[in-house]
Amino acid sequence: MARPFRLYNLVTFMSTLPLITSRQNPLCKTVRALHSSKGRREHNLFLAEGQNAVEAAIENRWPIQKLLCAKSGVLQWQAKKPNLEIQVVEPEILEYLSEAQANPGVLALCELPLPKL
Repeated sequence: MARPFRLYNLVTFMSTLPLITSRQNPLCKTVRALHSSKGRREHNLFLAEGQNAVEAAIENRWPIQKLLCAKSGVLQWQAKKPNLEIQVVEPEILEYLSEAQANPGVLALCELPLPKL
């Protein structure tokens, strides 16, 4: 009996995730700003692009503010770090947000380290 309940919870969870479909979304504008050093300083964030970079950030316990991925990748990242805030984004928007030539599939907004005094 536990399996149908879990499946129901999973379907409910997936249907409640907001989906970014527009380049005009404020989060998209923030992510694009992180491509410049001025934007990184202003937001105190940097962008990890691609599965390897995001996995390295998780393994090294780097503070991740938000993870952006396509709907197909939500379960994978939820399993790797259950308390991670995930934002579902259309694949075309992910490609627009990335500086990589190929769609990275996942982006993470990571906190910059505090400056050493």
